[in-house]
Amino acid sequence: MDLRGCFLALEIHPMRVELGRETLIFTMIRAWGDDPGYT
Repeated sequence: MDLRGCFLALEIHPMRVELGRETLIFTMIRAWGDDPGYT
């Protein structure tokens, strides 16, 4: 078992989660902006 790999994964994981959350929010805003029903 590679401990360095585990620690690296733990450091990268929060960054990936944050990036995914920002991407999801941006996509939702774009979807609402493109939908005539919400403008």
